[in-house]
Amino acid sequence: MASGSSDGWWHLPRGVRLRWREWDDGEAIVLNVLSGQTHYLDGLSAAVLREIEREPATARRIAARVADAFESEADDALTERVAEICARFDALGLADPESA
Repeated sequence: MASGSSDGWWHLPRGVRLRWREWDDGEAIVLNVLSGQTHYLDGLSAAVLREIEREPATARRIAARVADAFESEADDALTERVAEICARFDALGLADPESA
């Protein structure tokens, strides 16, 4: 699943709590309280992680929500980019995939 599939349901790992510092341009720094690690996120990555934090969803669903927020289209390119971001979050311990 870490390959960036858009079929799995992405969620925060058990026990992970996030603390956020965001700027007006959408960039953010997020602290994973469980691990103590701090991560810089660009605007799209921050929006994706906020959606995962809100509720579990597939990359396709996350892309649709993010597109709505940015008033754009959730096309295949955006869905693939969101899937790649989710896979990166998996590697960083910020998100876990679950098979559909």
